[in-house]
Amino acid sequence: MTQKFNNNIDDLPQKRLFLALWPGEQHTPEIWTLSDVENDFGESGEIMLYINRLEVGESLHETESNILLYRIPENGSSQELMAQLGVTIKV
Repeated sequence: MTQKFNNNIDDLPQKRLFLALWPGEQHTPEIWTLSDVENDFGESGEIMLYINRLEVGESLHETESNILLYRIPENGSSQELMAQLGVTIKV
């Protein structure tokens, strides 16, 4: 007898991705995973609490390091998202 599975792709948890920006600075925007964020902010439980609560489209500006983390969907094109946010990369 064959076994049937009812796993829908919608049931899978989303991978948390963030667009990292440094307002007013000459840094190139980067796409960060949650583990990248934890590497930088893991020591601060309060900041990680806020970051873990971010929904897609929400952002957090950490003023001490002047970083803006914008939660993005895992399937979004980074170029499309940066265009929507008005971010341009000069090469």
